[in-house]
Amino acid sequence: PFNMDTPPVWRAIRDTKRVLSKIDGRAEDSGNEVAIVVDWRERLRRSTAEANVFSLVYKESLIGLYASGVPFDLMTLDDFLAQPANRYRKAVFLNVIAPEEDVQIALQQRVSAPDFKSVWLVHCPYLLPSSLAKVLDTSALPKGSEVWRQLLLDIGAKPLGPAGHYIRRHGNIVMFHTGKAGTFKLTLPESMSKVRELYSGRKYKSSELTLQTDGPDTFLFMAKD
Repeated sequence: PFNMDTPPVWRAIRDTKRVLSKIDGRAEDSGNEVAIVVDWRERLRRSTAEANVFSLVYKESLIGLYASGVPFDLMTLDDFLAQPANRYRKAVFLNVIAPEEDVQIALQQRVSAPDFKSVWLVHCPYLLPSSLAKVLDTSALPKGSEVWRQLLLDIGAKPLGPAGHYIRRHGNIVMFHTGKAGTFKLTLPESMSKVRELYSGRKYKSSELTLQTDGPDTFLFMAKD
C-alpha cells in the first residue's frame, strides 16, 4: 500500500501492467463511482510511534471496505486530483491529514462542490458546509464490512453484492468471491443486463443474479454485446 521499495515487488507490478496492456478490449475506465483515497506522503510521515494510523488505514479499514459489497477504485491523492472533476463524486479519504498548500487548495475545491459526498476516516482538515462529509473520530473507527457498507450507502453508493464477500468491477467485468457456502444475490449495473459467467459459460439474461455455492467459490461475469 504505497510503502514498499523492494525491486522485485516493483518489477512484478510492471510485468503485470505490461501483460494487462496487451489484453484486447480491456476497459480503460472501471465504471466505479466511489474513490478510496490514500496519501502516500502521510504513510511516510507517520513514524513507528504512530503505527496505529497504518493499522487504521491499511489493515482494518481496507479489509472492511473490500468486503462491503460496494466496488470502488483505490488510488493516491495525486491520482484522485488528476481525474476530471466530474469523474468521482463520492470518496472515502483514509489518511488525508495535512496536505501541502497547493494540494490542499485543489482538494478543497474538489470536495466543496455541492454534489460531492465524502467520508473522512482520520481527520477532515476543512469545513465543508456545502458537501455531505461524514467525519469519523479514530476512537470510533468503523470496524467490519457492515459498518463500511452503511457509510458508503450514506453517501449514495450502490452495492453490487452482500457484505462480507469480495466483489470487484472493472468496466464490463464483475468478479464475485465468497469463502463459504450459501445463496447470494448480486445486483449488477443496468448496463450488464446480459452477462456470461466465464468459468462455467452459463448465460444470464438479467442483472439480478442468484448464485448458489456449496463452498468457497469465485464467479467472473462479463457483459455480452
